[in-house]
Amino acid sequence: MHELKRPFRDGTTHCLFEPLDFLAPLAAWVPRPRPPLIRYHGVFAPHARHRAGVLGKQPPEARVCTDEEPMSEEPMSAPPGASMTWMQRLRGVFDIDLSLCSRCGWSVNVLVLITEPAVIASLLGHLAKREARAPPAVA
Repeated sequence: MHELKRPFRDGTTHCLFEPLDFLAPLAAWVPRPRPPLIRYHGVFAPHARHRAGVLGKQPPEARVCTDEEPMSEEPMSAPPGASMTWMQRLRGVFDIDLSLCSRCGWSVNVLVLITEPAVIASLLGHLAKREARAPPAVA
């Protein structure tokens, strides 16, 4: 049941809808999932020949973190249109950014992804033992 802002001329103040009758006009406004919502034409079109000159952007180069190099550039992001990696999903949901080095801020290469619970427990147990043996830090 929907209450109207103002009564109709005949005095109607509420409308009673069947569920499908109520949702059908609303569903017409929901965009399809994949097509872009904004379309660009001319030099702003995605594959325009002179687009890079107009926007002043060049495609980012892939950089890998080494401890010797200081941070001098902004970290690299995924190319547009690529599906999200598990690291990007962690960043979006929990605000944890594992794709950047904590020291220099450059992108990090993932060497291995461990998903077996037994291996994870073994590694965490080893780290706990190592921390227990470490001498306390002197301030």
